[in-house]
Amino acid sequence: MSSLFEDSRKRLARAKVHAEAFWSEVLRVFPKDGYTVNLDKKDERTWIATAVFKVTPNDELLSLELGEYFYQLRAALDALVWKAVWIIQGSEPPADANSLEFPIYPGPKKFESAGIHKFPFPQELRGWLAGIQPYSAEKPLGDPERGLNNTLRNLHDCARKDRHRRLHVAAAIAKTVHYDFLDGFPEGVTIRSAEILPADFFKGKNEFLRVELAHKTGVMPKFQKHFATALQIDISVDEITNWTDEGFPGELILFGQTTEYVINRFESVYAKLGY
Repeated sequence: MSSLFEDSRKRLARAKVHAEAFWSEVLRVFPKDGYTVNLDKKDERTWIATAVFKVTPNDELLSLELGEYFYQLRAALDALVWKAVWIIQGSEPPADANSLEFPIYPGPKKFESAGIHKFPFPQELRGWLAGIQPYSAEKPLGDPERGLNNTLRNLHDCARKDRHRRLHVAAAIAKTVHYDFLDGFPEGVTIRSAEILPADFFKGKNEFLRVELAHKTGVMPKFQKHFATALQIDISVDEITNWTDEGFPGELILFGQTTEYVINRFESVYAKLGY
């Protein structure tokens, strides 16, 4: 089915390609069997697990793909406003209409001077856009637009910052760790605690798990262990702080879904206007 806002939908499709390329590179560098684990005894009660990767992690390509992803999403939003004015005005906006962008502003004064107020633009969309600005009140629980303002703010910040420098893929971290001591422990020895450490596999900080042991008599016997782990690696990006429960892949999906939601909203308003 054809769309009034076809350019925005094409931009969204391109963004998806970059998101998939981004995560494919993550999986290439950090495959399930792409590492071994060294288990080092720090003292008689403390063991540290360290990941050793077969491929040297590098975040350069990741940063490039991530920047392209946000560029396409921001361009999709801006193209919505441009085409929205074009449809009603009956002609393409002038080339120097630089302020004609999708408004994502930190305060109401900036929004009030946005380009949508200087060109013909549907009043229903003006009011809706005012209600999803980063400064606007959060929607109540259960509202389908709850969190939309924060997601748009993060999207805008990532696209804006990447125009001046690459987004910083800050860290590759161990989000979850499954582990097992394969041959048990000597009698009386138990695991007192297991802590996931703040690793960063991009920077060579590869210690990811600390295990503290205890013995019922207080005297720890000497022994060696065979150890198995399964890591779930996630990505940390400086500019993105509101993560979904699914980690960074879920966050990428959320940005794309948000952009599609906005496109659909524009489509529905213009359908009601008879276009």
